[in-house]
Amino acid sequence: MCDYRILIPENAGEEIRFAAEELQTWLAEAVGNRYGITDTIPEPSCKVFSIGDTVLLKQYGFAGEYTQLGDQGYRICTVDNYIFLFAARDRGVLNGVYGYLERILHYEYYHEDVYEIDHPSELPWVEMDITDVPDIDTRIGCFGFQRFDETVKRRLKLKNYRDLFYDVGNYGAYHNCFGYISPEEYGKSHPEYFNNKQNQLCYTAHGNPAAREEMIRLCTDRILETFQTSDKDKICMALNDNDDACSCPTCRLDMEKYGANTASSILFLNAVAERVETTLRQAGDKRADSFMIVFYAYHAFLQAPAKIRKTKTGEYIFDENGNHIADHHPDMHCSSHVAPIIANSQADLIHGYDDPAYSKYREIVWEWRALADTLYFWVYDNYFLDSGFLIPYCSFRRLPKLYRFTRENHVQALMAEGQPHNLHSTAFVRLKGYLHGKLGWNADADVLTLEKKFFKASYGSVWEDIYAVYEEILANADRQIHKARLGTWSTQTRGFCQKEYWDRDLLVSWIRRMNECEKQLTTRQEMKSASNIRLEMISPLHIFLRTYSDTLNADTKKQIADRLKMLFVEFPMVTVGQSKGDGMKEYLLEIENIDTKERNE
Repeated sequence: MCDYRILIPENAGEEIRFAAEELQTWLAEAVGNRYGITDTIPEPSCKVFSIGDTVLLKQYGFAGEYTQLGDQGYRICTVDNYIFLFAARDRGVLNGVYGYLERILHYEYYHEDVYEIDHPSELPWVEMDITDVPDIDTRIGCFGFQRFDETVKRRLKLKNYRDLFYDVGNYGAYHNCFGYISPEEYGKSHPEYFNNKQNQLCYTAHGNPAAREEMIRLCTDRILETFQTSDKDKICMALNDNDDACSCPTCRLDMEKYGANTASSILFLNAVAERVETTLRQAGDKRADSFMIVFYAYHAFLQAPAKIRKTKTGEYIFDENGNHIADHHPDMHCSSHVAPIIANSQADLIHGYDDPAYSKYREIVWEWRALADTLYFWVYDNYFLDSGFLIPYCSFRRLPKLYRFTRENHVQALMAEGQPHNLHSTAFVRLKGYLHGKLGWNADADVLTLEKKFFKASYGSVWEDIYAVYEEILANADRQIHKARLGTWSTQTRGFCQKEYWDRDLLVSWIRRMNECEKQLTTRQEMKSASNIRLEMISPLHIFLRTYSDTLNADTKKQIADRLKMLFVEFPMVTVGQSKGDGMKEYLLEIENIDTKERNE
């Protein structure tokens, strides 16, 4: 019998070719054989991996078995000498490759150059008939080490935001409503298209039916033009990043009638979606059934025009399917082609949606669920202010509850906004990104098991010592929650380098222990693990210097400042936070100032 071959379809796309190459690469790593890739059915004596929609797949009648696989689920089936890896979408096929490796070779990927895989003498043959679908259909990675490295992102089974959504004009894929109708082009000639500040659209055109009709046409045309640039089927039309909404008399009447600012935008987007669908269907474009126009339920547009129904004693009322009942006007149901991204900036992951105090935030999700067939979720998973990217945001062990809540509410896609701008991130951010990837696939995965696997792989022979530091950081975070009364917007607007939150001796202990572990690993020639520890040392060094600078002598300040500057050379970052003045240039100047201030005086 001949060796294994990897079969791909004729004219296979980039994603399928990448899937075949990944299988080839990892099998070579595991068993030492680099199996050939072909688009021609090998001779019958060969064992064959069939990747995607191959001729062989069709011959064996699997081609129609895509029901319930969604955007990223997959099937693995063995028949005769063939291993079929297939899915409804190409990304699902790639996930199937990783699923096969996980089951047969105990493959596990953590972050760049850190992984595990068995090394048997030969590739075992195992009969398989597996269907695997993630709990959250699309998991969007928003940590820099995922966003900026396409291979890392794929191996963690994640997508990027822009993998889903188009850029619109010069306004991108995020807060982009002016990419459809801009004040630069229409502000003077059609002020009725905008609110009085001209920083948001007015979806009623100030009560002018003809102007509103023209706005609908402009948005429809922009979507159709954008759809011609690729085969994506999702596009955002999202409010600008401020807390304003139009307050013209017509918008106020809609607000009073329906109960939320979003009423006018839902009516508007439903009309746009109807026009887009009609045009796509007339053109024979298959996206007529699947396209989505997504808007942000955010800030002034967070509240759904619906109200959860309760008994007089405050108990929720459910329908026959166990869903919360929400009262709303029938006009407020989103078109099947319109969906919100619920981005509640008042809800933090330090507490989480299961927190008893967060009932009103849970209700917002349930109210949107009553209005929209599809939900997307945007959550915030880092500190923003005052070099917040360098401070541990300790939501790690609360993530399973987030993903279970998301699964229970049938959310299509979830994005956790982490530290999007930095390829290198301290404060155990790579662990955070790994956990998001794993829990998004299986919300019931045990987070403690995942943590320990990650630490063993990342920190080598001293992993238990680093894990002990990590657990102390989590315990300190619990104390911070009580002291700082963390919650809602405070995690995005408050600086946390304050003495009341960080015990000096504890910080010194973490730095000393991490230093010692790094030295041990270097002595043992575990260089990658030593490097991983140096990255994590940035966080406690930063917190100590920022918080206790006034208690340090000049030599100690210089020593810490020099160490930080060296670490930033080894691990370049774009920014240390997301607020103004948090760029690396500004931060390095601040370190220099801390270093020299006392000596200058």
